[in-house]
Amino acid sequence: MITLDEKRCYGATAKELAQLRTSIEYVNKVLAHPKFDELCRSLTFTEAEGDSGAFIALNMRQPVTVGVSFYSRWWSKVVGWTNLGSKSAEFVQIHANRKFWLGNSAEEDGSNILHELAHGFGYTHSRKPWFKSVPYRMNFIYEEVMKVIKAEEMSAV
Repeated sequence: MITLDEKRCYGATAKELAQLRTSIEYVNKVLAHPKFDELCRSLTFTEAEGDSGAFIALNMRQPVTVGVSFYSRWWSKVVGWTNLGSKSAEFVQIHANRKFWLGNSAEEDGSNILHELAHGFGYTHSRKPWFKSVPYRMNFIYEEVMKVIKAEEMSAV
């Protein structure tokens, strides 16, 4: 699962750190949910380096620590970025553009964190169809699993 290293959250305000903590909680809920496995196993991935959906699910669940560096590029269309890592990464530094992150909810930031985490584990989206790449599939899977989690929470009330 994911742990946030607050000492490696550069330029983050107290409010942003609080939101990051909540975002990480959402990501960990998504990764722990059985629907995450189901979707990883049923979808096709491009640029998966030959990895199966089952391996991708396992890989995305490995223990990893993240830090988030905030920057401001108001003219940029880039939400965030991460250096391409390896499948056994123990630490991933995410670079987050405040232009997008400031207006997002913690839930929306969770989707971005999972996307960037996929880059940290070595997956890219440089070829078409990019929406089937591991990072973009992680966005889709995150959103679908969050719908299930919300429905379960509503029915438990």
